[in-house]
Amino acid sequence: MRAKLKAVCLGVLTLLLILTMNRLAQADEVPVSGLTGSEAVVTDHNGTVIKDTSTLSKWEAYTVSYQWSIRNGQPISAGDTAQVELPNGAVAEHDLSFDLKDDSGQVVGTFTIKAGETTGTIMFNDYLAGVGTHRYGTLTFFAKGTVDQGSHSGWVINKNGWVGDYSDGRPSKLVWNIAFNPDNKDLGTVVVEDTLSTNQTYLPGTLVAKTGHYDAAGNFASTGTTTPQVAVNGSHLTFTFSNIQTAVDMTYMTELTNVSSGANAWENSATLDGTTVGGKVSWGGSGTGTGGGTQADAKGSVRLTKSDQATGAALAGAHYKLENSQGQVVKADLVTDDKGQLQVNDLAAGEYRFVETQAPAGYELNKTVINFTIDAANLTQTVAVSQADTKLPVVLGSVELTKTAADNGQALAGAVYELRNAAGNISQKNLTTNEHGQLLIKDLAVGSYQLIETKAPTGYELNSTPVAFEITANAATQVVMVKQSDSSTPVAPVVLGAVTLTKVAANDGAALAGAVYDLRNAEDQVIKSGLTTDAQGQLTVTELPAGAYHFVETKAPTGYELNTKPIQFTIVAQQTTTVSVNASDQLIPGEPEKPVEPNIPGEPEKPTEPSVPGEPERPVEPSVPGKPEKPVKPTISGKPTKPATPATPTKPVVPTQPATSVPSIKPSQVPSSNTTGSTTVHQPATGLQSNTNRPVTTPSTSSAATLPQTSERPSALALIAGILGWLGLVCLAAWVVWWREL
Repeated sequence: MRAKLKAVCLGVLTLLLILTMNRLAQADEVPVSGLTGSEAVVTDHNGTVIKDTSTLSKWEAYTVSYQWSIRNGQPISAGDTAQVELPNGAVAEHDLSFDLKDDSGQVVGTFTIKAGETTGTIMFNDYLAGVGTHRYGTLTFFAKGTVDQGSHSGWVINKNGWVGDYSDGRPSKLVWNIAFNPDNKDLGTVVVEDTLSTNQTYLPGTLVAKTGHYDAAGNFASTGTTTPQVAVNGSHLTFTFSNIQTAVDMTYMTELTNVSSGANAWENSATLDGTTVGGKVSWGGSGTGTGGGTQADAKGSVRLTKSDQATGAALAGAHYKLENSQGQVVKADLVTDDKGQLQVNDLAAGEYRFVETQAPAGYELNKTVINFTIDAANLTQTVAVSQADTKLPVVLGSVELTKTAADNGQALAGAVYELRNAAGNISQKNLTTNEHGQLLIKDLAVGSYQLIETKAPTGYELNSTPVAFEITANAATQVVMVKQSDSSTPVAPVVLGAVTLTKVAANDGAALAGAVYDLRNAEDQVIKSGLTTDAQGQLTVTELPAGAYHFVETKAPTGYELNTKPIQFTIVAQQTTTVSVNASDQLIPGEPEKPVEPNIPGEPEKPTEPSVPGEPERPVEPSVPGKPEKPVKPTISGKPTKPATPATPTKPVVPTQPATSVPSIKPSQVPSSNTTGSTTVHQPATGLQSNTNRPVTTPSTSSAATLPQTSERPSALALIAGILGWLGLVCLAAWVVWWREL
């Protein structure tokens, strides 16, 4: 019996466990309509509905909205869930978890999704457990796309952002990323304008700008850093970069205020060279839920979108009040957000109207009311209404800039500026400060501007920091006053020049000392005088400022003519080399002798006819010498010795012109001997014949005749005759010389 009872208890427990497990399994499968990806409505940051969600960019945030409902009679228990499917091409941007509430603030469930996932979950509590009808609500949160929109090459500027820090579970700081120059161009000075949306404040000291390049995959590789100048004017930021030659990837942080527990979105727009890009960081979401009662007790919702009449751009800051059909105010001070939208939920079926109470800045108040109806038969669909505003007539303002010296506050004239608008485009050029250091610009429309110096006053350095200012509608009739100072340009030390003059003789190039010069400037004023060349013919002048000069010779070297031609040269500013010039002087020519006046010759005397010399006296025939004695035949003793060769007689001097013929002395005949031989006969010489000796025939060795001995002397008469002949010749020669000198 006990065994049967135990078996029954175990069966009951098993059945209860099965029922419980079945109930838990059913909790994950609550059928909720409107939460599929195809049923979601996706809009970009401009409020434009995206039809093809496969094109959603990974660099942009999108709003994903759902209208959900649960069929009547579907049981719900605490812990039951419903799956929320993201559209194709979208993923969660952040980890999110927020409550869904009814119009009284009662939480009906919680939505949760993880960053990067494509599905989220609504977990219901027991609020709807006992309600079986009219259960519906809304769900809105932010997601990003998955498509990388092409290469990082070719774009001008890109902007992105993300949550940088949290406080009490809500974002407290944002990180903004601006990148430009992906193709590593030499851009020089680059000015990036950035405008923060509401509830953001720039945090100084958080800026980091890296330089580098993008690889083929579009990833940034840093190689260094750069530091821009930052100018903050309210929500308007200006970043000025210098000498940009590579890609730049910059980040900075902003501090957030008024972060709600629901949906939050922050936007910035950056501009470079007329190209503007927007960045958006979205966080959180919102959702509603309700149920129970009858259909008449159900509630609806409405969304209003505000835009510019001319351009269709979304307008933030439009204030409305919501009235019912009796004119009673249902909601007050409703304000359009950055998307130009405001939404009111939990509206009972009926007639309503929006009334604008304050137009956006710069726009006229639109007094046309916006009527709409919450239809009881279609409460799950949000009613959409819109209204456009017209800009106020153009109100023009003015700005006055004052330029001063940084060191002493002196007004600086001649500073040149250009005016740029909020988009970074040049509006005016060549704006120059006057003698009071001021420039005034009139007729400026409402908006943000900046003045950028393009040319500094003489002697001052260029100040490239933009001077930002704003013309507002409320202060359009006032002159906006701005100022800027420049630092003086450091003065480089003055380098003085030098010149060397070299003086040479014109005829042979020899160095000339003692030439004296004056040095004169371009106005012909004497700068230095008495400059004298040294032994090398040179003089040098130093410490000459830049300018034109010339040397003028005032005294030439001794023996040379003065050369008055100026010797010109130029000293160039900061010149470090010595200028060389050359000069030459001519010799002074010698004084010529005064020519003697020649005497006029008289009539020449008639030459005397030379006398014909008389017939020279006939020379006296010399007496014939007596017949020589017959020589004694010498005694031959042995073989005779060969006689010595007689000395060669000296050739007599031939007189130039003899006065008379000198007879030759006829030699004595040598008597022939009985011995066979030959004898030489000496012919007498005359004044008309040369006394060339004829050859003497050598006596034959076979002759037996005895020759005269060399020891024999000539006769005394012949000797006397010879002496007299020679004296006669000397006298004749003396007479000829005397006659010629006459």
